[in-house]
Amino acid sequence: MQPRKPGQVRGPELARKLNGRVLFLGVTTDRRVVGYVAAGNSKIAVEFGSQTFSTAFVVFKDVPLPHLVSDDDSRTRLLAELHRINQIGWIDSKQLDSDGQLKPCNAPQCGGFTLEAELGIPKNSDAEPDFLGWEVKQYAVEDFERIESAKPITLMTPEPDGGFYKKHDAEAFIRKFGYADKQGRIDRMNFGGRHVVGLRCPPTGLTMQLAGFNAVTGKITNAEGEIALVSDAGQVAASWSFKKIFEHWSRKHTRAVYVPSQRRTEPKWQYAYGYKVRLAQRTDSLRLLRAFATGAVYYDPGIKLEHASSERPSHKKRSQFRVASKNIAALYEMVETVEV
Repeated sequence: MQPRKPGQVRGPELARKLNGRVLFLGVTTDRRVVGYVAAGNSKIAVEFGSQTFSTAFVVFKDVPLPHLVSDDDSRTRLLAELHRINQIGWIDSKQLDSDGQLKPCNAPQCGGFTLEAELGIPKNSDAEPDFLGWEVKQYAVEDFERIESAKPITLMTPEPDGGFYKKHDAEAFIRKFGYADKQGRIDRMNFGGRHVVGLRCPPTGLTMQLAGFNAVTGKITNAEGEIALVSDAGQVAASWSFKKIFEHWSRKHTRAVYVPSQRRTEPKWQYAYGYKVRLAQRTDSLRLLRAFATGAVYYDPGIKLEHASSERPSHKKRSQFRVASKNIAALYEMVETVEV
């Protein structure tokens, strides 16, 4: 028999170490991924196996870690702030720049900027949740008593990472797949329209497809899959890899608050926010893909090219995925309506 080398394990002892091994993965504040493998018979693996955790990211278990602000405290503070904002009434439209300066805001998207400014959230902040671990979403309603409606809410605005769009640029993309402005604005081209999985969008002639996801079983069949806009000829005009979409979704939307708003432009541009909000918690990548497959979530871009025939055309990028207010429950395990 060969002598055992230092640290070498055999037979039953090796089996105990291998059986039940747990791989822990974490993300640091500077976005590095670190890992640790615990033997199956270690104290930490045994403790982990005795706990019940929510399944958050398809095949992984989400282990909540202690925060400076507990979940209960963050919820309480969030609702307290939304109560304060509701009590103000009409608020002048504004935005908080990254340098901490408040500036006027007079555009359709200013409802979100105004709410974020009241919460101390700068415009164009990082890709983390907005307020104490909560993503803050505002949307327009006609009546604060009826907060579930067909009005759209923009969930996220990631740029494509594949297809013609990525290989070339936004200008070339608009010229190939866009169309002349339908309101008669001279020398302007647009790329817009609601793109739903499996349905051809008439303005663009493109069909959104889920490649690598089986809508019948509700399972991912290819981890390298993508959400793609495909032409009648089979060309991929633009695509978003599952990796890109899942990373954005999991980082921003584990917990979200949906806040109804109203706007008035006289005597000046102002917003008011409702006393009933919806708190949405516990989502995952499969829920998101199922929402795409059923049409609850769709692609509704606002991309344009102005001065198209000039020597210096200018374009605006706005790739956005949206959901109707009444359909947000498709994305979360739990949605509750709370009066602030």
